[in-house]
Amino acid sequence: MLKAIRDFIQKDKLYDEILKFKQNIANSPILVIFLRFKMTKLIELEKIN
Repeated sequence: MLKAIRDFIQKDKLYDEILKFKQNIANSPILVIFLRFKMTKLIELEKIN
């Protein structure tokens, strides 16, 4: 059952887009650092509130 779902998702174009997006992030460490920084800032803000 799970394999069938996975196969269906992989055929989907959205899956390809997500993969490309992940690869782009992997290829740009600056973006990863920036996103991590943003996330930690958001978490800190949540803790304050």
